[in-house]
Amino acid sequence: MIPGIFLWTLYRQRWSLLAWGVAFLALAITMSSLYPSIANMSDLQQLLEEYPAGLKAVFGLEGFDFSNPASYLKHELFALFVPALMLIFTIASGVGAVSVEESRKTLDLILSLPVRRTAYIVQKFASSAALTVMLSCTLFIGIWAAALILDLNLNLANIAAGCLMVGALGIFGLALGMGLSAALGHSGASLGIAVVVVASAYLLHTIAPLVGWLEPYQKLSPYYYYAVSDPLLKGVNWTHLLVLLGLSAAILALGIWRFEHRDIRS
Repeated sequence: MIPGIFLWTLYRQRWSLLAWGVAFLALAITMSSLYPSIANMSDLQQLLEEYPAGLKAVFGLEGFDFSNPASYLKHELFALFVPALMLIFTIASGVGAVSVEESRKTLDLILSLPVRRTAYIVQKFASSAALTVMLSCTLFIGIWAAALILDLNLNLANIAAGCLMVGALGIFGLALGMGLSAALGHSGASLGIAVVVVASAYLLHTIAPLVGWLEPYQKLSPYYYYAVSDPLLKGVNWTHLLVLLGLSAAILALGIWRFEHRDIRS
């Protein structure tokens, strides 16, 4: 295995990492900084309690407690904004790792070097996974800094758990994008399928509690294992974390198997 692929991929994505890191840091600090002003609006809690149960379920507002900063971050930051941004980054990185190189006619040249196809995918995945971990750490730093400055009563271990689960969901998106890209070799199809899968998973998780016959299938959604574990309030659910990582490994393995057996466009 040639570690140069891993290092070269990290080097090529340095500016992308910087841009996404700034975005995550700004989002974390901005949303955390809004809490003190919102916490003083006592009418908001009463208004929220009057919302229909179905509406609260769709928008992820069930259990929202304005007096608890962790509950605020859970619903306003970790419910949709952060996972959506993380999945956009990781799916795009995963798709671009193979199909973009293939469309540029450079993948065939790279694989003519003494490197196995499996090694190529593994190192590409490892480099993008490292960037995903860096973004999760950036998110934690932003929330931690805001908590120190604003004296927010937050359990930093639980905040770290939330960032860890965001990273695990991102790894799933990375494996999905890269697995499809390795299997199909077409960026448009790979990206389209990945977006449909992720959107469907989110809708299934959101709507299943409201539709009786769908509820047994809620656990088929990867988002279920990210959200239901409630890491910001309860800490890491190691079972759910392992499910996400295991699902990611299975998807990537299938993509690698197909990549090993298909022709590369040249």
